[in-house]
Amino acid sequence: MSVWLNNAKQIRFPTQLKYTKTAREFIQEVMVEVGVPQSLHLKIMLAVDEAVGNAINHGGSNTGDTEIILTCRMRGTVLEILVEDFGGKPFDPTYFERIAKAKTWGKGGRGILLINRIMDEVMYIFEEGKSTLVYMAKDITREVK
Repeated sequence: MSVWLNNAKQIRFPTQLKYTKTAREFIQEVMVEVGVPQSLHLKIMLAVDEAVGNAINHGGSNTGDTEIILTCRMRGTVLEILVEDFGGKPFDPTYFERIAKAKTWGKGGRGILLINRIMDEVMYIFEEGKSTLVYMAKDITREVK
């Protein structure tokens, strides 16, 4: 269970794929509580799912040895979502977005591109050897193009 504190709601869970369901349930609960239009639910859920999946698979190596902190807060009409993992492995998100646009092979590898298309603002903050923070923001009064 999570509660709102200082206009933010947070949940922590191990870096294992089985906890993606926990993250989805948390985000769904937040979106209902803050009044995100139903038309945005699946899109925002997809962006969060991609960010959490990347944190589990790349930041935590799906071991469960570290944790992910998922935080949501409202600033006016903007829903801010932060996904933080403690694997501390920096990467170049622009590189992955470029190759995703040109990619013609199987599934996978398009998460960053999807996140950037769905959310209004995305930032990656790295503290090498310590943590990776993905900041995503979506004005809930604007539809995804």
